[in-house]
Amino acid sequence: SDVAAYILVVNASDLGAPPRKTSTTLNVTVLATNRASPVFSQLAYTASVSEGTAPGPLLTVSANDSDCGDSERITYTMSSGNTSLFNINATTGVVYLRSSVDFE
Repeated sequence: SDVAAYILVVNASDLGAPPRKTSTTLNVTVLATNRASPVFSQLAYTASVSEGTAPGPLLTVSANDSDCGDSERITYTMSSGNTSLFNINATTGVVYLRSSVDFE
């Protein structure tokens, strides 16, 4: 099983007569590594927008990461497409229409 922390006892002693010693506790926390890639809950998402639709939310995308700690936090961005017409909330995954669509 995976161990997330270790507790060690460290001793120090002198060479006097009689020898004296002391001890302290050392807590070691194992930090998670970023081993897993995020996985979207769907392979693809589809939204339909009618001409003249008011700006606002269209849909929400969702991804999960099986890592622990900071490595499991998901940030959403758009890397291509019409980012002047659409944007995404980096935290929630909500995709927004920024302005009305006109097909003419």
